[in-house]
Parts: sequence; C-alpha cells; structure tokens
Amino acid sequence: MGRDKDLQDALRHLVSREPETFIATVTKVDKETKTIEVLDTDGFDFYDVRLTSVIDDNNKVVQFPKEETTVLVSRIGSNDNTLFVSALSEVESIEGTIEDTFFHIDKEGYTFEKGEDDVLLNISNDGYLIQKGDVRLKDVINEIQNQVASLCDEVNKIVVSVGVTPNIGAITAIKTAVTTTLNTEIDKILKP
Repeated sequence: MGRDKDLQDALRHLVSREPETFIATVTKVDKETKTIEVLDTDGFDFYDVRLTSVIDDNNKVVQFPKEETTVLVSRIGSNDNTLFVSALSEVESIEGTIEDTFFHIDKEGYTFEKGEDDVLLNISNDGYLIQKGDVRLKDVINEIQNQVASLCDEVNKIVVSVGVTPNIGAITAIKTAVTTTLNTEIDKILKP
C-alpha cells in the first residue's frame, strides 16, 4: 500500500504543476531586444519574454505583437524565467533576416534590403523606392527624361534648306509627354 500511495502522490504532484503555456496580454514591446512584457490572467507581470525561442540573431523571422493584444507564452524547460511567445493574436510588424537579406513588413509597407549589393526595395503608400548603392531608379528615369527633352530641343533647332524640316509641333509634343505627362505618372509610382 505504501508504494501505491507514493505513486499517487507523485502523480498528483505531476498533475498539479503549473501549465507550461499560459495566456497573457502584451504591455510593452521592445524591438531592439526582441522581447516583450506581459501581464497574465492572474495579474502577474513577466518581463523579457522572448519573441523567438532562440536567442541567436542570425537567420530568423520575428513577429512583433501589438500592445494590448493577447499572446500565448510558453516556458522553455522547467525554468519559469525563460519564456517565449508561442502564438499571438495580432501582428504589428514582421522582421526577418536570411543570410545577408533583411526584410521588414508593417502597415506602412514593405522594405527589403540585400546585403553585399546594397539593394533596397521599399513599398509604401508613397510609392516604390528601388535603389542599388547610391543609384535610385527614379533618378535614372528622370535623367533619361531630361536627355530626351534636350534631344527634342536640339532637333527643333535643325534648319533644312532642301527637303522636309523637322515637325517642331510634334517634337514639342513628344518632349511634353516625356517631361511632364510621363513624369507625373512616374511620380505616382516611384518615391520622389
């Protein structure tokens, strides 16, 4: 009978352990350390709750929850001080690093950066920003427009003594289309 009682006590102790995962409300988000502070349903505060189970900064994707939203917090092992977010109800932003590529997504838009080539793609309500090193696609397109406009101006100066002279009205219309109409359309797509 003593052995049965010991087994029952051990089973009761095992069953009475606190849950490994619990519901909590996000009270603060620290994007720098990739941790949050939460308040559980019993009113206890927990600090430095990891947003990923692994501390290493290499090759990971992190979801940042909105403050005042619900998350599931899980323990790592039996250590009550080592906690991580295992699920969240609402995402505020997502960041990720895969080798030398970084991305960030939030309600404002998307940003992708490619390491060694120094490539940047940003998409937002303001438009697209496409850049490699110091060269922006919008600047290249604007320079092409300026050069076409200069070409139109030079062609308009041509005087032909025999044959057909350039149609200045048509060339001016082309210049206007390239420098004004198309530029307006490009400004709608690409960031200034």
